[in-house]
Amino acid sequence: TELLDVIIDHVMKHGDVRLGLDLIKRSVLYAEKAARKSVTEDDVQKAVDASRDLHLEMLIASLSDDECLVLKIAAELFSDETSPTTKEIMEALPAKGPKLTRISEIFKRLDRLRLIDLQYSNQGGGRRRFVHLHEDRALVLTILARREQAAD
Repeated sequence: TELLDVIIDHVMKHGDVRLGLDLIKRSVLYAEKAARKSVTEDDVQKAVDASRDLHLEMLIASLSDDECLVLKIAAELFSDETSPTTKEIMEALPAKGPKLTRISEIFKRLDRLRLIDLQYSNQGGGRRRFVHLHEDRALVLTILARREQAAD
């Protein structure tokens, strides 16, 4: 049951039941590949590592070009020390990029998909929204770059 708890934790973290089904399937395949009749913690961990990247790739593949552009700029501006504000991301967008209303919709969608976390702050004399990446920055940028190459 400990192994099932690990799978359930990942499903709850990502909010997608399909991820849990994929983890179970992959875990069993790793056990079968090793000629074992039962799944080990190592099998589940391998499945988690493989599924995490796949889940992120599927999410990013479902995004529009404008949404990918906003996510890319957010990832480029994000660091371990600082998180960009929505205003900083908007200012970094190209002039021909999405406009204010569309950008606001994009931030909300990326937040709902749990690719970013929007955190509100009233510090510094005004209300600001900080954008925190929910996933690994380097992995997000790598997947976005692969998507751009595939489109070319």
